Amino acid sequence: MNSQMTTWTFFNDHRDEIFGATLDHLTLVIIAMVIAILVGVPLGMLIVHFFTFDPGWIRSPQRADEQIFFDGHCGLCHGFVRFVLREDQSDQPFSFAPLQGELVRSRITDAARAQLPDSIVVVDDKNNIFTRSAAIIYVMKRLGGLWLVAATLLNLVPRALRDFGYAVCASLRKAVFGTAQELCPLVPVQWRARFRN
Repeated sequence: MNSQMTTWTFFNDHRDEIFGATLDHLTLVIIAMVIAILVGVPLGMLIVHFFTFDPGWIRSPQRADEQIFFDGHCGLCHGFVRFVLREDQSDQPFSFAPLQGELVRSRITDAARAQLPDSIVVVDDKNNIFTRSAAIIYVMKRLGGLWLVAATLLNLVPRALRDFGYAVCASLRKAVFGTAQELCPLVPVQWRARFRN
């Protein structure tokens, strides 16, 4: 049992190094292929376009001082943070802080904090607060490239339906993805400056 746990722990800790962004991109490719097939685009044409696409062709607006607050005890939230760290190649990247930290208390009023979910919250440079599916869509748009395209498509879904899907995931996240004992995910040295408490 202990060797299985050690193997699983090693795999979970080094998943990003082993697979990189491959799984994220593969998921997006599969979604795009299904949509393209439904609207009648030949599969071969879609594959050619995907492999010749440069994410830099679709830029998103770059803003300074944008913060992603996350549940420091949630494995899925830590995975989301690692995803954003990998994908955010902008000149003004997101910074991160746990919802349980001091920065959230200084950046968001007590009244607003009382209304926040305990998962992912985004605060932009104008102090607008994005929660639930709106936060995920905001981050995807900000990442640019194919994530901007996916966010645009996701934005076509009514907000009530998106938030319902988000609530289902949020209610299952700790049972499925586990909890983290520390407030910050383990990150490489080059990204540590982007974390605040």
